[in-house]
Amino acid sequence: MSGDKNAGGVESVLALVLYFAREGYWHHVQTVADQVIKKRGRAPVLSFWKAYAVAREGEYAAAIRNFDELRSKREVEYPSILALIWAHERTDLTDHEAINELSSAQRRS
Repeated sequence: MSGDKNAGGVESVLALVLYFAREGYWHHVQTVADQVIKKRGRAPVLSFWKAYAVAREGEYAAAIRNFDELRSKREVEYPSILALIWAHERTDLTDHEAINELSSAQRRS
């Protein structure tokens, strides 16, 4: 029964994060994700959304570091690869080698 409550809480938080993302409130996405991660610990999906929000605020280097860490998490492996390609394409100095490697990883996934 307590597992159901926890699942409902995660769904509520994710709904809030998705609302903020849809509205473009990137700082709010980061804040909510941070709070939940600190409270509950490991949360790859929320970590992904936090990294994406960081990227949307123009902090591509920080987002790339976060997405790289998330690539090893099965739940967010594929979206992390796509987000890495997207973030690398938007940096001032595009790392074409990294984009090629990520594109290969995308095809393998």
